[in-house]
Amino acid sequence: MRLSIASAIACLSFVGMVAADDATASIRKPTNIPAENLGSALQSLAQERGFQVVYLSETVDKLKTPGAVGVFTADEALKQLLKGTGLSFHYLDEKTITVVPTPLAPRVPKHESPSAASHSGIDFA
Repeated sequence: MRLSIASAIACLSFVGMVAADDATASIRKPTNIPAENLGSALQSLAQERGFQVVYLSETVDKLKTPGAVGVFTADEALKQLLKGTGLSFHYLDEKTITVVPTPLAPRVPKHESPSAASHSGIDFA
């Protein structure tokens, strides 16, 4: 019985810590990261907000960011820094973010009408 009560308290404590991390991530803070090298900007934001950022240097370091100046949550600041770069971010855990290429939307094949197909050299009988 004591073991189950201790387990329940430990679980509730963990849930409370996760909720606190979620609340911290949703707090808007003044952010002043100018347009610069994306790698430097990501490191600045990670240091300010207390998280780790993981990325391939060869992908990120050649890119520039428009910066993030304003009052943002961590997610909003990351989106602003990555704007126009073709990159996005994902959480690996509550304190680690990875920056990866944005997946391309699947291409839906266009269906050609018979008249368009006949103009392309395809004959219909």
